Amino acid sequence: MKIFRTTYQAKKAPFTIDYGQPVFLMGSCFSSNISDYLTYRKFKVLSNPYGILFNPIAVFRALEEIMELKEYTKVDLVEHHELQHSLSHHSNFSGLNKDEVLHKINQSIQEAHVFLKSTAHLIFTFGTAWVYTYEGAVVANCHKIPNHKFEKRLLSIQEIEEAFEQMLQRLQVFNPELNITLTISPVRHLRNGFVENNLSKSILRTAIYSLEQKHPSLAYFPSYEIMMDDLRDYRFYESDMLHPNKDAINYIWEQFVNTYLTNDTKSVISRIEKLQDAIHHRPRFEQTEAYQKHLAFIEREKLALKQYF
Repeated sequence: MKIFRTTYQAKKAPFTIDYGQPVFLMGSCFSSNISDYLTYRKFKVLSNPYGILFNPIAVFRALEEIMELKEYTKVDLVEHHELQHSLSHHSNFSGLNKDEVLHKINQSIQEAHVFLKSTAHLIFTFGTAWVYTYEGAVVANCHKIPNHKFEKRLLSIQEIEEAFEQMLQRLQVFNPELNITLTISPVRHLRNGFVENNLSKSILRTAIYSLEQKHPSLAYFPSYEIMMDDLRDYRFYESDMLHPNKDAINYIWEQFVNTYLTNDTKSVISRIEKLQDAIHHRPRFEQTEAYQKHLAFIEREKLALKQYF
């Protein structure tokens, strides 16, 4: 009998993620979390070339701009509090100098274009269906510009589906071998309200389910459900009670591994994790024979695992 707990049993995805297969991630901060875990284990990864994006329309538009190699110019920027911003990008791209901001944005697009062309896996993470529009267009970030300049609304299921289908048509031509995973961020967006957050997440999930029925090759990874129905306890949250803490992210990562990785890849990961721990170990006395053996182990493992780096 299971007491005080319902546990998620990982289901294998229709494809696997192996070393040598690049992984491209876009979306909310959960994309960054998974990216960090993959990067630490020496997968080839590119994450959020537009910065963290929360709504699916902004994500799909960013990907289309990457495919078409859009070049941002000064007319694409807005100024607020002396800073230059792109409403399609996270504030990480903002700055005082227009030319520097544009160089950073366009360089990121160029790098993402090359990576996307050869990547094997694309993982989307959607955070919310609530969006803000500026002059009729959905934006990715408001950059603390006064609210009266924007209109807030809720995306419809049909709107998300149509945007995905339009993006997918271009993507299948651009990189026909790509495997796609959709997931929903486990972070609750309670700034909109409790009821509004659940409404938003349900719209995202329903849209994804509909897309799964149309495209059986799509994979859905239930990060949100794992957080809500398996780790349903506030001890798995940060102090803000909204973001998953390290224990929760570790657990979701384990489910991700069991969903996408083969046993052979898991074995390599285990060795790389041990190697990483060894590299980051800082001894008190570097002159000891034990530490010299430790360094020799690191060099042997680096050489043996070089094919995966």
